[in-house]
Amino acid sequence: MDNERVAKELIKLAKGLVGDESRVGRSADTQYQYKFRGVEKRLSDVGKLLKKHESDQAEHNTDWGYVGDLGHIDDLLVDIIRFMS
Repeated sequence: MDNERVAKELIKLAKGLVGDESRVGRSADTQYQYKFRGVEKRLSDVGKLLKKHESDQAEHNTDWGYVGDLGHIDDLLVDIIRFMS
């Protein structure tokens, strides 16, 4: 194996170990901004999914499963808020 192929294989392996290619060679600030935008997008997605969940529940308003879903979601959000406080 020539040096170039070895280097490419090592980079591929390192990226796999890191798991998130966006982190390789980035500063903490750059990575923070990348993660921040990802979290903002996920929060937006959660809002949309919550509205969909509400409309689904309205169609099945005797199904206690929807109540359980929101209980679990609320628990997770409380954990997030505690973590960030």
